Amino acid sequence: MAEQGEVQIKEESTPMEVAPPSPCYAPTTDTSPQHEPEPEDEPEHEPDTEPEESLFIPSGSKSEAVQKQVTLYRSTSKHDFTWQHSGTFDQLVQVQEREKAMRAGLLFLHELERNLKAYSANVPSAAKWLDRIKLIKANRRECRILIGFLGCTGAGKSSMINSLLNQEDLLPADDEKACTAVCVEISWNASEDPKEAFRAKIERISEDDWRTELERLLSDISDQALNKDGDDGEPDLERDMRIKTAFQKLRCVYPHVKSIPDLKAYKIKDLLEHPNVKDVLGKSKNIMDESREDFAAQIKPYIDSSTSKEVGSSGKAFAHWPLVKLVRLHVKSRILKDGIVLVDLPGSMDTNAARGAIADNYQKNLSVNCIVAPTARAASDKPAQDLLGQVAQRTLQLDNRFSADHLCFIVSKIDSSLNVARYIRNHPEVQDALFSEFEKEVRLKSKLDQANDIIDQKEQSQAANKKLVAELQSQLRKLGAQPKKSTGAGRGRGKKRKRDDDVQIPDDPVPTPEQKAAAKKRKELQAKMKEAKENADRDGNKLFDATKRMKAIEQALAECESRKFRACVKNRNKVSTTEIRKDFESARRQMGCKDEMKPLQVFCISSWAFTLLNDKKVFPGFPKLQDSGIPKLQDWLCETTLPTRDQNALAFLEDLISLELSMVPWLADTSVEFKMSGRQRTNVEKYFTAQFDNLKKELAKLTSQIVTKCESIVSTELFSKMTKAENTAGSNAERIVKSWAQKPMHWGTHRALNRERGTWTTHIGIVINWNDELAGNYLNLLVKDWTLTLHNKVPAHQSIYDSAIDKVIQKFTKTVVGSVEEMCPDLQEALYQWLESSLRSIVPIHKTSQAIFSDIIPEAIRESHRLVEPKIKDCWQPVYDLCGAETGPGHYKRNQLAHVTHVQKIGRGMYRKSSATIKTAFKKLWDNLPEEFQKGTNPASLQIQDEFFEMLENYTAHSDGGDSYAFEASSSKAQLQDRVRNLFRSLKTGWSQVVEIVDIEEEYESQEDEEPEIDDLLHDDDDEDDDYDLSDEGSSAGDE
Repeated sequence: MAEQGEVQIKEESTPMEVAPPSPCYAPTTDTSPQHEPEPEDEPEHEPDTEPEESLFIPSGSKSEAVQKQVTLYRSTSKHDFTWQHSGTFDQLVQVQEREKAMRAGLLFLHELERNLKAYSANVPSAAKWLDRIKLIKANRRECRILIGFLGCTGAGKSSMINSLLNQEDLLPADDEKACTAVCVEISWNASEDPKEAFRAKIERISEDDWRTELERLLSDISDQALNKDGDDGEPDLERDMRIKTAFQKLRCVYPHVKSIPDLKAYKIKDLLEHPNVKDVLGKSKNIMDESREDFAAQIKPYIDSSTSKEVGSSGKAFAHWPLVKLVRLHVKSRILKDGIVLVDLPGSMDTNAARGAIADNYQKNLSVNCIVAPTARAASDKPAQDLLGQVAQRTLQLDNRFSADHLCFIVSKIDSSLNVARYIRNHPEVQDALFSEFEKEVRLKSKLDQANDIIDQKEQSQAANKKLVAELQSQLRKLGAQPKKSTGAGRGRGKKRKRDDDVQIPDDPVPTPEQKAAAKKRKELQAKMKEAKENADRDGNKLFDATKRMKAIEQALAECESRKFRACVKNRNKVSTTEIRKDFESARRQMGCKDEMKPLQVFCISSWAFTLLNDKKVFPGFPKLQDSGIPKLQDWLCETTLPTRDQNALAFLEDLISLELSMVPWLADTSVEFKMSGRQRTNVEKYFTAQFDNLKKELAKLTSQIVTKCESIVSTELFSKMTKAENTAGSNAERIVKSWAQKPMHWGTHRALNRERGTWTTHIGIVINWNDELAGNYLNLLVKDWTLTLHNKVPAHQSIYDSAIDKVIQKFTKTVVGSVEEMCPDLQEALYQWLESSLRSIVPIHKTSQAIFSDIIPEAIRESHRLVEPKIKDCWQPVYDLCGAETGPGHYKRNQLAHVTHVQKIGRGMYRKSSATIKTAFKKLWDNLPEEFQKGTNPASLQIQDEFFEMLENYTAHSDGGDSYAFEASSSKAQLQDRVRNLFRSLKTGWSQVVEIVDIEEEYESQEDEEPEIDDLLHDDDDEDDDYDLSDEGSSAGDE
């Protein structure tokens, strides 16, 4: 009889006797020969209890099982379903199929749970499956990818986020100044209520936070009044700017306080009890609306640092943003639906501690950092690492996120700050590329000049003809009507007479010479007027055609300008992208990182162009919506969710497969011919219990080994290097501290930094952080070893642990099956079903280890190095307080001396404390990890045990009343079993549907129109005049 062996975690594991389970249903084992699958066209009318072919019955055993009439429920154990075929489709289609299968699985669980609850009164064994369903639901993870946008003030982050959401003007944006004053988190709105189409939760700062800000302001005002300035007689500019900024914020909340002298009349207690803040501080507010415009107007006072106000409880309007620490928005937007959470971080450093802590916490947990810079800066000499900042670079590297997977650069406002003519002159490559465009432009301008000449000519000709017509009309009026005859009864009828009139008209007398001359003159004038009118009409037609051609030429010239602008924008984007990528790789090499396999993502975007093009309007230089860069950025951000979504969906689907396998014994027909005796069962249970105890010991040993191994690696590869880093950093610390007092550091800035405990933003916007500078002096020395140890060597042990777990469980199950089969050969088929289900228990253990190495350990790593800066701050707290209180002549030099003396005293000591802080954080991690690993191994091992005893119960003969299942109404359980089987079959039918891939139609780009021609306008058609015969008197005679 085989015995349980020992498996240890080693750097190089030996080949396993049994292959580990694949991501699909069935593990590959030597003990389970494959059989042909069941026919798909099985008649639906066949009974549910029809035996299905098993994948785990050894060869030659099937006939014996049939002869014994053993009816068992079979699970699907092959690549039967679309979502199992990884690699067949691209990642997006694969994720969509798995999420589709997951949605079907959720509906299945709902129906399964409903049926189990309906029968639970008569079938007590249903309770454990209800608990299992509850656990599966609790373990299902939603995708949540935090994507933060960082950048300088006025970089256009809010406008860009509005474009990404396709929600124009949702977040307040201003073309002239920064608007966003607080952190804004935007996530998917799951509410189906139309009145809650837009939701917001406003989280306010506490009363203590607001009191601290008021105390600082009043303290500065007091110092200013007491003239506590420096020994050079100059005012403290930093203090004055600090007072100005803080008072402006205070006035937003208390509009009745018009000036600083007015503020002196109030105590802090009075300000805290004011109606505008009394019932607001520390409390949240919810806003809901169905209209985007109304919603945007309601949230603006809580986000916008401009003059936006809202009426408070006092009945007067005031700005709320100084009292807000975080705004959470919930919006229905395509980009958010799959788990993306966008975070708009303020562009400048905030003096409020609560908002600063919120921003720091977000930056620690961001999955993707998007660095936003306007094109004017991105295209300048500022390198990528300068846009990001040295501190941020080091932090991302220590977090293992200074890579193309977790970082992208966004060049905003690419439609602005571009003089096309100058840019083309300064970039010969663009000029060469536009050679044909310049030639076309010359031709078009020539045609435009000719068209303008034709228009001028035709306007003049038309005016002359119209003038001639007017003159001829005047002559005709002067000539007067034809004189009447002195005789003839019919002369009063008028000019027109019917030649075939039957009425006898007396003959007209012969006209006089004067009458003949007048008639001839009239005919000549009429002919000339007709010709002038026709010429005027012809000029009008020519003028209309020429004007139309001129507009076409002007449009063609505008399109030329648009293409030139587009060429300049594309070239500038290319230059910016190249420089940013080059500097990014340079920064990575300086930190000891390997070259990236894929380039850094750089997106050049125009939010304004996207907005107009999205409204079907025209934007010069951007013929397609894709040219705005926003759709490409949207697609990439959505792609960042795919690995997590795929992992979450697959984990849930595997839980459903494990559930089915676990329910196989319960769904089996227990009225089988073979039943074990009580003695046989006792022997089997005794053997299994002994083996199971060994299994638990082996799993506990593996847990201990993996934690010890990780702890040893960190201690050997990283902690051992800290002493040298402490000494080196301690030696450099005095030089750093002395540099704090060097020019251009003003004494006012120096004092402000002491009062603010080492962190300050100057009145000209320069951010200074002494604590980070000292922390970086130490951490920079550890970056390479930190990365190699914590981000490479430690994670590599996940696969070693998983492999060892596979070997232990596979060896245990194989040993149990082989031994119990020798005891009770008739249990063979049931044992192989239990084997299949037990091997699936490896999956949740792997999920737990994945969570430990992907989430828990990295989170501890991120937290540990962030403890250094607060520790440095604590070490400097006494000298900060001392120097912050210094005033009067000579205080600047006294403070400098105090700093140098302090760093000489604690230089190496503060770094030893920093090392101890990191080690303590890791010690806490190692102490907690065994419990985390047990969250995977304990439930899995218990499941293995429960399912084995479930199987034994089905095959055990009991005396009357001794069967634990005898109390279950057999008919109720049979009905429930039939319902559960049908639910599983329906689920698997849905999972087997063929994937239909729909091709996405690409955006159409209109082709360039043909160049307008004007050759036919350059000459008149002389043949047109031949159509008119001035000597023809027919018409005139008729009119006469």
